[in-house]
Amino acid sequence: ETELWPNLLFGCRDRRIPVYILNARLSARSLRGYRLLRPLIGRALRTVTCVAAQSADDAERFIQLGARPDQVQPLGNLKFDIATPNVQDFIARFHELVPAQHPVWIAASTHEGEEQATIDLHRRLREALPGLLLLWAPRHPERFPRVEALAREQGWKVATRRQQQWPQADTDVFVIDTLGELMSFYGCAQVAFVGGSLQAIGGHNLLEPAAMGTASVTGPHLHNFAEISRRMREAGAVVIADDAQGVGDALLTLLRDPQAREDMARAGCMLVSNGRGALDRTVALIAPHLPPPVE
Repeated sequence: ETELWPNLLFGCRDRRIPVYILNARLSARSLRGYRLLRPLIGRALRTVTCVAAQSADDAERFIQLGARPDQVQPLGNLKFDIATPNVQDFIARFHELVPAQHPVWIAASTHEGEEQATIDLHRRLREALPGLLLLWAPRHPERFPRVEALAREQGWKVATRRQQQWPQADTDVFVIDTLGELMSFYGCAQVAFVGGSLQAIGGHNLLEPAAMGTASVTGPHLHNFAEISRRMREAGAVVIADDAQGVGDALLTLLRDPQAREDMARAGCMLVSNGRGALDRTVALIAPHLPPPVE
Protein backbone atom coordinates (compact mmCIF):
# COMPACT_ATOMS: atom_id res chain seq x y z
CA GLU A 1 0.00 0.00 0.00
CA THR A 2 1.53 3.29 -1.05
CA GLU A 3 -1.23 5.60 0.20
CA LEU A 4 -1.01 6.08 3.94
CA TRP A 5 -3.93 7.75 5.72
CA PRO A 6 -2.89 9.16 9.11
CA ASN A 7 -6.46 9.72 10.36
CA LEU A 8 -7.32 6.08 9.65
CA LEU A 9 -4.23 4.86 11.50
CA PHE A 10 -4.77 7.19 14.45
CA GLY A 11 -8.43 6.16 14.61
CA CYS A 12 -7.50 2.49 14.72
CA ARG A 13 -4.99 3.19 17.46
CA ASP A 14 -7.59 5.04 19.54
CA ARG A 15 -10.00 2.11 19.16
CA ARG A 16 -7.26 -0.45 19.89
CA ILE A 17 -7.62 -2.02 16.46
CA PRO A 18 -4.35 -3.60 15.30
CA VAL A 19 -3.27 -2.61 11.79
CA TYR A 20 -1.07 -4.69 9.50
CA ILE A 21 0.17 -3.23 6.22
CA LEU A 22 0.61 -6.31 4.04
CA ASN A 23 2.58 -6.69 0.81
CA ALA A 24 3.76 -3.17 1.55
CA ARG A 25 5.52 -1.27 -1.20
CA LEU A 26 7.00 2.22 -1.03
CA SER A 27 8.88 3.48 -4.05
CA ALA A 28 11.71 5.97 -3.86
CA ARG A 29 9.46 8.45 -5.65
CA SER A 30 6.67 8.00 -3.09
CA LEU A 31 9.18 8.43 -0.28
CA ARG A 32 10.26 11.75 -1.80
CA GLY A 33 6.62 12.75 -2.20
CA TYR A 34 6.02 12.25 1.51
CA ARG A 35 8.98 14.50 2.37
CA LEU A 36 6.96 17.46 3.68
CA LEU A 37 4.54 15.20 5.55
CA ARG A 38 7.18 12.93 7.01
CA PRO A 39 6.69 14.00 10.68
CA LEU A 40 2.94 13.30 10.46
CA ILE A 41 3.30 10.10 8.43
CA GLY A 42 6.04 8.87 10.73
CA ARG A 43 3.85 9.31 13.82
CA ALA A 44 1.02 7.49 12.06
CA LEU A 45 3.27 4.62 10.97
CA ARG A 46 4.48 4.09 14.52
CA THR A 47 0.90 3.18 15.51
CA VAL A 48 0.91 0.22 13.10
CA THR A 49 1.38 -3.29 14.47
CA CYS A 50 3.51 -4.47 11.56
CA VAL A 51 4.58 -3.47 8.06
CA ALA A 52 5.08 -6.62 5.98
CA ALA A 53 7.25 -5.23 3.19
CA GLN A 54 7.66 -6.72 -0.28
CA SER A 55 11.44 -6.37 -0.21
CA ALA A 56 14.37 -5.25 1.90
CA ASP A 57 14.46 -1.99 -0.07
CA ASP A 58 10.79 -1.32 0.68
CA ALA A 59 11.39 -2.13 4.34
CA GLU A 60 14.27 0.35 4.50
CA ARG A 61 12.15 3.09 2.91
CA PHE A 62 9.35 2.56 5.45
CA ILE A 63 11.92 2.93 8.21
CA GLN A 64 13.21 6.12 6.58
CA LEU A 65 9.63 7.37 6.53
CA GLY A 66 9.37 6.91 10.28
CA ALA A 67 8.45 3.32 11.10
CA ARG A 68 10.46 1.66 13.87
CA PRO A 69 12.80 -1.09 12.66
CA ASP A 70 11.10 -3.60 14.96
CA GLN A 71 7.77 -2.89 13.21
CA VAL A 72 8.99 -3.77 9.72
CA GLN A 73 9.53 -7.24 8.27
CA PRO A 74 10.46 -7.96 4.63
CA LEU A 75 8.26 -11.02 3.97
CA GLY A 76 8.44 -11.04 0.18
CA ASN A 77 6.01 -10.18 -2.56
CA LEU A 78 2.60 -11.87 -2.52
CA LYS A 79 2.46 -11.58 -6.30
CA PHE A 80 4.93 -14.46 -6.53
CA ASP A 81 2.27 -16.69 -4.97
CA ILE A 82 0.18 -16.23 -8.08
CA ALA A 83 -2.39 -18.96 -8.69
CA THR A 84 -1.88 -20.48 -12.12
CA PRO A 85 -5.07 -21.85 -13.67
CA ASN A 86 -5.25 -25.28 -15.25
CA VAL A 87 -5.36 -24.26 -18.90
CA GLN A 88 -4.52 -27.48 -20.71
CA ASP A 89 -8.03 -27.89 -22.13
CA PHE A 90 -8.21 -24.16 -22.94
CA ILE A 91 -4.93 -24.23 -24.87
CA ALA A 92 -5.89 -27.48 -26.61
CA ARG A 93 -9.12 -25.89 -27.83
CA PHE A 94 -7.19 -22.82 -29.02
CA HIS A 95 -4.79 -24.97 -31.02
CA GLU A 96 -7.62 -26.92 -32.62
CA LEU A 97 -8.36 -23.66 -34.44
CA VAL A 98 -4.92 -22.04 -34.54
CA PRO A 99 -2.10 -24.57 -35.16
CA ALA A 100 0.62 -24.66 -32.52
CA GLN A 101 3.26 -23.65 -35.07
CA HIS A 102 1.25 -20.57 -36.10
CA PRO A 103 2.99 -17.36 -34.86
CA VAL A 104 1.01 -15.70 -32.05
CA TRP A 105 1.80 -12.76 -29.79
CA ILE A 106 -0.27 -11.09 -27.11
CA ALA A 107 -0.45 -7.40 -26.19
CA ALA A 108 -1.70 -7.38 -22.60
CA SER A 109 -3.00 -4.59 -20.37
CA THR A 110 -2.43 -1.88 -22.97
CA HIS A 111 -3.58 1.66 -22.17
CA GLU A 112 -5.15 4.22 -24.47
CA GLY A 113 -1.84 5.90 -25.25
CA GLU A 114 -0.32 2.55 -26.26
CA GLU A 115 -2.99 1.49 -28.72
CA GLN A 116 -1.47 3.13 -31.78
CA ALA A 117 1.91 1.68 -30.85
CA THR A 118 0.30 -1.77 -30.71
CA ILE A 119 -1.19 -1.26 -34.18
CA ASP A 120 2.20 -0.14 -35.50
CA LEU A 121 3.95 -3.09 -33.86
CA HIS A 122 1.55 -5.60 -35.35
CA ARG A 123 1.86 -4.09 -38.82
CA ARG A 124 5.65 -4.17 -38.59
CA LEU A 125 5.76 -7.73 -37.26
CA ARG A 126 3.39 -9.00 -39.94
CA GLU A 127 5.70 -7.68 -42.63
CA ALA A 128 8.32 -10.11 -41.34
CA LEU A 129 5.89 -12.86 -40.28
CA PRO A 130 2.85 -12.94 -42.60
CA GLY A 131 -0.19 -14.42 -40.92
CA LEU A 132 0.94 -13.41 -37.43
CA LEU A 133 -1.97 -13.39 -34.97
CA LEU A 134 -2.30 -10.70 -32.31
CA LEU A 135 -4.23 -11.45 -29.13
CA TRP A 136 -5.09 -8.02 -27.74
CA ALA A 137 -6.25 -7.52 -24.14
CA PRO A 138 -6.81 -3.82 -23.32
CA ARG A 139 -6.39 -2.90 -19.67
CA HIS A 140 -9.74 -1.14 -19.30
CA PRO A 141 -13.09 -2.62 -20.46
CA GLU A 142 -14.31 0.74 -21.75
CA ARG A 143 -11.54 0.54 -24.39
CA PHE A 144 -12.72 -2.80 -25.81
CA PRO A 145 -14.93 -1.31 -28.57
CA ARG A 146 -12.35 1.29 -29.58
CA VAL A 147 -9.55 -1.27 -29.82
CA GLU A 148 -11.74 -3.49 -32.00
CA ALA A 149 -12.56 -0.51 -34.22
CA LEU A 150 -8.89 0.49 -34.49
CA ALA A 151 -7.96 -2.99 -35.65
CA ARG A 152 -10.78 -3.10 -38.21
CA GLU A 153 -9.71 0.28 -39.58
CA GLN A 154 -6.44 -1.35 -40.65
CA GLY A 155 -8.32 -3.74 -42.91
CA TRP A 156 -7.43 -6.70 -40.73
CA LYS A 157 -9.71 -9.65 -40.05
CA VAL A 158 -10.83 -9.12 -36.47
CA ALA A 159 -12.63 -11.42 -34.03
CA THR A 160 -13.56 -10.93 -30.38
CA ARG A 161 -13.92 -13.24 -27.42
CA ARG A 162 -17.54 -12.21 -26.80
CA GLN A 163 -18.73 -12.56 -30.39
CA GLN A 164 -16.67 -15.29 -32.05
CA GLN A 165 -15.26 -16.87 -28.85
CA TRP A 166 -12.10 -18.12 -30.57
CA PRO A 167 -9.75 -16.91 -33.31
CA GLN A 168 -9.32 -18.86 -36.53
CA ALA A 169 -6.14 -19.58 -38.45
CA ASP A 170 -6.85 -16.60 -40.74
CA THR A 171 -7.69 -14.15 -37.92
CA ASP A 172 -5.34 -11.17 -37.82
CA VAL A 173 -6.39 -9.64 -34.49
CA PHE A 174 -8.37 -11.28 -31.69
CA VAL A 175 -9.65 -8.83 -29.06
CA ILE A 176 -9.97 -10.32 -25.58
CA ASP A 177 -12.99 -8.28 -24.49
CA THR A 178 -13.67 -10.32 -21.34
CA LEU A 179 -12.31 -10.29 -17.81
CA GLY A 180 -10.55 -13.07 -15.95
CA GLU A 181 -9.09 -14.89 -18.96
CA LEU A 182 -5.78 -13.13 -19.50
CA MET A 183 -3.70 -15.85 -17.83
CA SER A 184 -5.28 -18.49 -20.07
CA PHE A 185 -4.53 -16.50 -23.21
CA TYR A 186 -0.96 -15.90 -22.04
CA GLY A 187 -0.61 -19.65 -22.25
CA CYS A 188 -1.70 -19.59 -25.91
CA ALA A 189 0.87 -17.01 -27.06
CA GLN A 190 4.52 -17.53 -27.94
CA VAL A 191 5.55 -14.11 -26.68
CA ALA A 192 3.87 -11.31 -24.72
CA PHE A 193 4.11 -7.55 -24.58
CA VAL A 194 3.00 -6.28 -21.16
CA GLY A 195 1.57 -2.78 -21.41
CA GLY A 196 1.40 0.18 -19.10
CA SER A 197 5.12 0.44 -19.77
CA LEU A 198 5.51 2.60 -22.88
CA GLN A 199 4.07 5.54 -20.96
CA ALA A 200 4.75 6.67 -17.39
CA ILE A 201 2.03 4.41 -15.99
CA GLY A 202 4.37 2.13 -14.12
CA GLY A 203 3.89 -1.22 -15.81
CA HIS A 204 1.78 -4.27 -14.99
CA ASN A 205 2.41 -7.69 -13.52
CA LEU A 206 5.24 -9.37 -15.42
CA LEU A 207 4.93 -12.48 -13.26
CA GLU A 208 1.68 -13.49 -14.97
CA PRO A 209 3.20 -14.41 -18.36
CA ALA A 210 6.23 -15.84 -16.57
CA ALA A 211 4.02 -18.13 -14.50
CA MET A 212 2.33 -19.33 -17.69
CA GLY A 213 5.63 -20.11 -19.39
CA THR A 214 5.44 -17.27 -21.91
CA ALA A 215 8.42 -15.11 -22.87
CA SER A 216 7.72 -11.42 -22.36
CA VAL A 217 8.80 -7.97 -23.46
CA THR A 218 8.00 -4.69 -21.78
CA GLY A 219 8.71 -0.99 -22.09
CA PRO A 220 10.89 1.08 -19.75
CA HIS A 221 8.28 2.58 -17.39
CA LEU A 222 8.15 0.00 -14.60
CA HIS A 223 8.25 1.98 -11.37
CA ASN A 224 5.23 0.12 -9.94
CA PHE A 225 7.06 -3.19 -10.46
CA ALA A 226 10.65 -2.06 -9.98
CA GLU A 227 11.77 -4.97 -7.80
CA ILE A 228 10.00 -7.63 -9.86
CA SER A 229 11.27 -6.25 -13.17
CA ARG A 230 14.82 -6.02 -11.80
CA ARG A 231 14.79 -9.62 -10.65
CA MET A 232 13.27 -10.82 -13.91
CA ARG A 233 15.80 -8.96 -16.01
CA GLU A 234 18.70 -10.31 -13.96
CA ALA A 235 17.29 -13.83 -14.38
CA GLY A 236 16.93 -13.44 -18.14
CA ALA A 237 13.15 -13.77 -17.80
CA VAL A 238 12.12 -10.57 -19.59
CA VAL A 239 13.35 -8.06 -22.17
CA ILE A 240 13.00 -4.44 -21.04
CA ALA A 241 13.09 -2.21 -24.11
CA ASP A 242 13.74 1.52 -24.18
CA ASP A 243 10.86 2.37 -26.52
CA ALA A 244 8.30 0.95 -28.96
CA GLN A 245 11.00 0.37 -31.57
CA GLY A 246 12.95 -1.72 -29.09
CA VAL A 247 9.82 -3.62 -28.11
CA GLY A 248 9.29 -4.52 -31.76
CA ASP A 249 12.90 -5.61 -32.18
CA ALA A 250 12.66 -7.89 -29.13
CA LEU A 251 9.31 -9.36 -30.14
CA LEU A 252 10.57 -10.17 -33.63
CA THR A 253 13.74 -11.77 -32.28
CA LEU A 254 11.77 -13.98 -29.90
CA LEU A 255 9.14 -14.91 -32.47
CA ARG A 256 11.92 -16.07 -34.79
CA ASP A 257 13.93 -17.92 -32.13
CA PRO A 258 12.12 -20.80 -30.37
CA GLN A 259 15.17 -21.62 -28.25
CA ALA A 260 15.40 -18.06 -26.93
CA ARG A 261 11.70 -18.19 -26.04
CA GLU A 262 12.12 -21.50 -24.28
CA ASP A 263 15.13 -20.27 -22.29
CA MET A 264 13.27 -17.13 -21.21
CA ALA A 265 10.15 -19.08 -20.31
CA ARG A 266 12.16 -21.53 -18.21
CA ALA A 267 13.91 -18.68 -16.40
CA GLY A 268 10.57 -17.01 -15.68
CA CYS A 269 8.96 -20.18 -14.32
CA MET A 270 11.98 -20.80 -12.09
CA LEU A 271 11.93 -17.24 -10.77
CA VAL A 272 8.24 -17.47 -9.89
CA SER A 273 8.72 -20.85 -8.23
CA ASN A 274 11.71 -19.67 -6.18
CA GLY A 275 9.90 -16.49 -5.16
CA ARG A 276 6.89 -18.22 -3.63
CA GLY A 277 6.36 -18.30 0.12
CA ALA A 278 5.30 -14.75 1.02
CA LEU A 279 1.70 -15.89 1.43
CA ASP A 280 2.58 -18.53 4.01
CA ARG A 281 4.83 -16.09 5.87
CA THR A 282 2.09 -13.45 5.88
CA VAL A 283 -0.52 -15.88 7.19
CA ALA A 284 1.90 -17.01 9.90
CA LEU A 285 2.36 -13.36 10.89
CA ILE A 286 -1.29 -12.44 11.34
CA ALA A 287 -3.02 -15.74 12.18
CA PRO A 288 -1.99 -15.79 15.88
CA HIS A 289 -3.59 -12.38 16.36
CA LEU A 290 -6.95 -13.16 14.76
CA PRO A 291 -9.96 -13.78 17.02
CA PRO A 292 -11.13 -17.39 17.30
CA PRO A 293 -13.75 -18.46 14.77
CA VAL A 294 -17.36 -18.04 15.78
CA GLU A 295 -19.11 -21.35 16.36
